[in-house]
Formats: sequence, structure tokens, C-alpha cells
Amino acid sequence: MNMESFGTGRHGEAVSVYTLENKTGAKVRVTDYGATLVSIMVPDKMAICRMCCLVLIM
Repeated sequence: MNMESFGTGRHGEAVSVYTLENKTGAKVRVTDYGATLVSIMVPDKMAICRMCCLVLIM
């Protein structure tokens, strides 16, 4: 699991994003701002990672 800065929330609080990755290369990114799902990437049958989900946070 990796953690990095993702910016600030509405009231100026720091927001981080966490990246979780498994052995097959599938990745999920979530923030600590309400556990918002940022992206899901999974490898296809050719082992190329493809984005399955993208969320725009406003």
C-alpha cells in the first residue's frame, strides 16, 4: 500500500490517496476523504492494465 498527498478538502484539511495493488497488478486508489474511490485498474488477458473506473472529485 502506498500513500501520497492528493490535495486539500473543502475546509483546508489535507487529503491523501492510497494505492492498493495485488500480485496480478490490479490497482485500486481511494482517498481518506470519505473513502472516495478514485480509480480501479485491472490487467486484461494480455496483461495490459486498463482503467475500469474514474471519479472526478469536485
